[in-house]
Amino acid sequence: MILLGTVDAMMVGHYSPDALAAVLLGNVYSWALLVFGYGVMMCVDPIASQAYGAGDRAAIRLVLQRGLVLAGLLSVPFVFLFLDAEPGMRLLRQRPEVIPLAAAWVRATAPGVPAFFAMIAMRQVLQSMHVTRPMIVAVVVANLVNAACNAVLVYGAFGLPALGAVGSGISTCIGRYTMAIVLALAVPGAIEGAWRRPEPGLGDPRAILRMFVIGVPIGFQIALEIWVFVTVSFLIGAMGRDMFSAHQIAINLEAISFMVPVG
Repeated sequence: MILLGTVDAMMVGHYSPDALAAVLLGNVYSWALLVFGYGVMMCVDPIASQAYGAGDRAAIRLVLQRGLVLAGLLSVPFVFLFLDAEPGMRLLRQRPEVIPLAAAWVRATAPGVPAFFAMIAMRQVLQSMHVTRPMIVAVVVANLVNAACNAVLVYGAFGLPALGAVGSGISTCIGRYTMAIVLALAVPGAIEGAWRRPEPGLGDPRAILRMFVIGVPIGFQIALEIWVFVTVSFLIGAMGRDMFSAHQIAINLEAISFMVPVG
């Protein structure tokens, strides 16, 4: 998953320094927001694990479907924040010459927020059942799709104009939908009848609120860890475009190496 952002940086870096800085700033800004929602969606994990341990297939289907409902609800405020990122970037004192293009990148990724949260809901349920191969397949396919879309949309091909940083944002959005679709196709193989019909009690607001309450502390715990790095990135971003880009390239390399012990 880290490679999705790294590929964006690699391909846009050959387009222009301004586009590179914009994509990197947009990626940092969007992750500073998304990481909290990412953690909240991990509430699916303990609930699905309990249902799987009890051998309750209906409960597994229910938590999956409720997870998708929560993903949809949680997406609404994030999409609005993504559609108008410029005020937040100005508040963080980022370079004025980078902000408009970075905000355009974030705006281009906004439609992919529901797919991102839905992907997490499905992933958490599947991994709670010891089913991990579909996510590996989804990420590999998404990286291939993202690289191909970057090549077409960033530089222009097949009659399409060169969109630069915005094209990279659209590619990221397509990559997130690719992951969600691949997982959605894999779910019925592990959870029989998952998409057949809504489970009874699917829309119970108390149950969905309980999931949210479980997820909020997880969201804050994960967010606080990531915000340490994000804060340093924003501090360096205020110093200049090239300094920020250099820092983010180094952080990307660090993040890739860190995936080894995480795995």
